[in-house]
Amino acid sequence: MIFEKLEDQTNFTNSEKSIAEYILKNPFSLVGITASQLGQLTMTSKATVFRFCKKVGVKSFDELKQQVQYESHEKERVKNFMKKEPFDQSSTMRDVTGNLPFFYDSAIISTNAMMDNVQLNRIIKNLRDAQIIDFYGVGITHSCATAAVFKFQTTGKTCAAYSFLNEHYAVSQKHKKKVSIMLSFTGGNQGIVNCAKKLKKLGMYLIGIGGLESTELKDCCNEYIEIYQEDLVTSFEVMTPYISMTYILDILFAGLLVKDFNRHFQDSMEVRELLKRR
Repeated sequence: MIFEKLEDQTNFTNSEKSIAEYILKNPFSLVGITASQLGQLTMTSKATVFRFCKKVGVKSFDELKQQVQYESHEKERVKNFMKKEPFDQSSTMRDVTGNLPFFYDSAIISTNAMMDNVQLNRIIKNLRDAQIIDFYGVGITHSCATAAVFKFQTTGKTCAAYSFLNEHYAVSQKHKKKVSIMLSFTGGNQGIVNCAKKLKKLGMYLIGIGGLESTELKDCCNEYIEIYQEDLVTSFEVMTPYISMTYILDILFAGLLVKDFNRHFQDSMEVRELLKRR
């Protein structure tokens, strides 16, 4: 997410900090100027602007402008929605059906803005190479895991959902190409953290999906995808991380699906033919 990098300013030079501060204060004005003009406005240079683009992870100034514009609009959209509770004592069913889609929308938009495509490509490669994909979750995250199993199985992978670790099973599978996906809203569920620590000792490839209230789970994983759970609406505090986690799992599923799209398309056609014969 570009705005997080602009606000963090880690390893930025003074010139780069000037560019970052200008964009943060004037995000919507960026679309109408050139790299040279931004250099003049920030008392830097065109070359510094191009170096700045590389540092924040974009390939060109045009891509920077597009990303800033997109994130600015989405931040405003989420900010406006999150100004108040979606419902209160006087809410009608019309209010519920009218406002709830925006609640889902804001959680998904915010999650999407946090995604790192380079990281996602690494994860998809490992998922594609895996023979087995195991999901671990406790309570509501176990329901996320169970739903994910059904989807990922359609790609031809052997999948299962667990709420605890079967050590004998884990040891028996350690020489197979296996990925374990660990789920925790806080990032610190002790049951999941303990599973992750044991799986890590066995050399398993671990993908964590969860929050950062604790870094215990993240510290155990090869890759960690943070869920969105900032600025939670009080009466719906469980829904936001649930929607975010489900969406991330769907991204991984879709990414895995498109890597072998033609094969999966043929499988789907065969399924259709089987259903017609009933």
